[in-house]
Amino acid sequence: LSAVISQARFQSINDWMRTEIYGWTLADQIDDTQFAQLLEAANTKLSHFVMPDGTVQFENAVHIISVVK
Repeated sequence: LSAVISQARFQSINDWMRTEIYGWTLADQIDDTQFAQLLEAANTKLSHFVMPDGTVQFENAVHIISVVK
């Protein structure tokens, strides 16, 4: 097991939230109204991750597990 710090990058907060919500198990637990509310809050609370060109970038820890048979 090793941990690596990498840079997560998205085209926008909207893209980031779509990936986080609809790319995982939360997709079945959130409706369009709730997602719109989430985006509104995310645009405010996560604005410090937005670069001058509108993209989003932040450090992200990744855990890598290697198994040898």
